[in-house]
Amino acid sequence: MSMMELREKLWSAWTALVSGYAVPEKERKVLADKEFLSRQKQILRLFVRIQQPTLYQDLIEISRSYSIEENIDKFAFPKEVKKFLYLYKAGFFLPRSDIFVPLERKHSEQAKLLSELFYDAKDYDTFFKTAVWARNHLNGGVFLYSFTRSLQAREDTRFFYIPPYYEIYPFLFVDEHVIQNLYEARLTSVESGETKPIVLKSNYTGYWDSERTPENILAYFTEDVGLNAFNSEWNRLYPSWFNTTEYKVNIDRRGELFLYYQKQLLARYFLERLSNNLGDIPSLEEEYETGYFPRLRFNNGQSVTGRQQYSKFYDTEAISVEDVKETMSRLRQAIESGYIFNEQGEKIALFETEGRNLLGELINFYGNSPNKHYYGSYFNEALYVTGHVADPQNQHGLAPSSLLNYETALRDPLYYSLVQKMFDSVVYKYVAKQPKYTYETLAFPGIKVQGVEVDPLITYFDDFEINLDNVVSVNDPKDGEHVDFRVKQGRLNHKPFNYKVSVESDKEIDVLVKVFISPKYDSYGREFDLDTKIFYTVELDRFPTKVNVGTTVIERNSRDSSVAVPDAPSFRYIMNHVDAALEDKEEYFIDKFARYHGFPQRLLIPKGRKHGFPVEFAVVVLPYNQADKDDLWKYNLGSVTLLGSPANTKYPDSRPIDFPMDRPYRSVYDVLTPNTFVKTVSIFHKNLEEINSVQA
Repeated sequence: MSMMELREKLWSAWTALVSGYAVPEKERKVLADKEFLSRQKQILRLFVRIQQPTLYQDLIEISRSYSIEENIDKFAFPKEVKKFLYLYKAGFFLPRSDIFVPLERKHSEQAKLLSELFYDAKDYDTFFKTAVWARNHLNGGVFLYSFTRSLQAREDTRFFYIPPYYEIYPFLFVDEHVIQNLYEARLTSVESGETKPIVLKSNYTGYWDSERTPENILAYFTEDVGLNAFNSEWNRLYPSWFNTTEYKVNIDRRGELFLYYQKQLLARYFLERLSNNLGDIPSLEEEYETGYFPRLRFNNGQSVTGRQQYSKFYDTEAISVEDVKETMSRLRQAIESGYIFNEQGEKIALFETEGRNLLGELINFYGNSPNKHYYGSYFNEALYVTGHVADPQNQHGLAPSSLLNYETALRDPLYYSLVQKMFDSVVYKYVAKQPKYTYETLAFPGIKVQGVEVDPLITYFDDFEINLDNVVSVNDPKDGEHVDFRVKQGRLNHKPFNYKVSVESDKEIDVLVKVFISPKYDSYGREFDLDTKIFYTVELDRFPTKVNVGTTVIERNSRDSSVAVPDAPSFRYIMNHVDAALEDKEEYFIDKFARYHGFPQRLLIPKGRKHGFPVEFAVVVLPYNQADKDDLWKYNLGSVTLLGSPANTKYPDSRPIDFPMDRPYRSVYDVLTPNTFVKTVSIFHKNLEEINSVQA
């Protein structure tokens, strides 16, 4: 069995597991009919070799003959369609070969216009034909961003499978030397007539130079294709320009979710640093010490721009360094005063129930800002300026840096320094003005966690194969059927582990269980203070359950985590299964609640160390406050804690998303409530051979 086949088998097992846990299989999964299968195949074909015009003859005919203008009555807002067509004819949109950068306002405006065009199509047929037209006439990056967003937003397309981003556009996930070797291997295979799979090996950036550049040792985490694909997914789901009022869509607690997501990324990165004895995250000042060269290249041949050591930041054409500082200053002034001003000059309180959500909206989502011209969008502005450090005025025509694309931003150490600065300079200033939590805040009368048992926590590196077929251009669709290129790369993984929580209760009651790990010691062996542990806590799981009178033992496996999902099935795997179902060779089921592209289950815990990396394993049992009549927990939505709830539904917990780790406590005593249990465990990193020899 190949690694790809094993991945698909594990995914099937996981979906079966979570399906049985909450809602009946027949309620969760529906047998796909021929219409759905036909449409799923149509959608998948639009993702094939996104860097070149489609080669499927039926799609070519549609792109040539279909006229948006002649079908304008089939869109919900004809006036907006006319605006789109006017701008298209005026040359507003990027040429096909140019590089799409979502942080460029002009580029994001193009993506917004195309997303609206797709979304406003009244029926599937109009949507699909418009997508085929756009696929061949517009920039590939603009199309890909807008098309994937629309598939997730439209009612008639939201159940279609979208392949992993690292297989749709591998250029931003795979080392450029591998891409070059693949081109050469392609020429060799054509000359020899071979059709067998060609598997290339890839290492991480700078793995050979970690002594001179210690940050490079973390590349197994920062360059993980699943992690970066998830970041891309998160930012497409929640684009900064999206105005929920304008689109009449409620995205519950989006600003708060942004802060929680960034905090979890930061904490997770910090644990990897400690696993490798790297210490604190470098601070972001006028000059940044750590350089970074991603060794990636876009499909047009330009390399993703790197950054020298000790780089200084300069004004860009669009945003100055002073602009970023001023935006931060205005946010801090708002926190100090306790309110912001909207565009009409009216005060809006910043420390009410929705205050943390409003702060997150101000920092990242200018589309919903009450006063975007005054408060700006600090996070996007900071990424923009730091991402242009090599060519701030675009004088040399360099390609975008890794910070300017969501698929690559997490690869750069500067990203985490920027997030750390955002929390230190803005978010923690807000937190410091909130009342500290007390014993009564956390306590759950009548509930006591008697003990927690945890299996050994063991990590290892295993090989992971990525399909690279989309890298290779072909002249005919049939040629593509004989292309099977893959890259093999080591990736962090861990042995699935069980844990048991013994809970004593004086009543039968529904509860919500939260599970965390936090750092215990710094790189010098000194124990962290309570506040540091809280702010670098990583959530492993949260789930509702019932406890009975007396003692209830709750058993849970790491694979059940609501934080993470397994690796998504490959592009080729889904296409083969759709084809087989269309030919009545097998059945294809639609999982109405599956989220294929969440936080990677493999990265749930940090690498640890050979002789053990101590962390604190904490379990908190809380009252189950159902936030919505339609209880989302029963659907087992993957990565619900990080991806949030679907549009127009409530986040499934009425407390702060990060509770009880969202603010400091008065003292250690206030944390030691009966419904909380903390124990020290160690994470061991082993070679795969060691693990296999023990199992044998």
